[in-house]
Amino acid sequence: KACNNCGVIGHLAGACPDPAQCHACGSTAHVVADCPNRDKTCDICGRVGHLRAKCRQVKRCNNCGVVGHLAGACPEPAQCHACGSTAHVVADCPHTDETCDICGRVGHLAVKCRRD
Repeated sequence: KACNNCGVIGHLAGACPDPAQCHACGSTAHVVADCPNRDKTCDICGRVGHLRAKCRQVKRCNNCGVVGHLAGACPEPAQCHACGSTAHVVADCPHTDETCDICGRVGHLAVKCRRD
């Protein structure tokens, strides 16, 4: 799962090292109850209550998991889609026959699971 605070895969919001963000706009200066943007409409999903910066329908990078770019434009080294290693590609991965601890499917490890 991705962190609901910073959007990075690998930890949850309760363990996020970044300052807490407003769930409506992403600001660290206030909580969602005090957000001046709470009644605004998201221009991605069309729902009221959050802005584009906090929309959960935003696509994440399939390489690093961060919102804001896709894998083709990722600044991080290319990762294996099965295990996350930068030392090999998925075709050469020794973990493709293992089961994911999150979704239960064979072919990738939990670190690369895209199930939210």
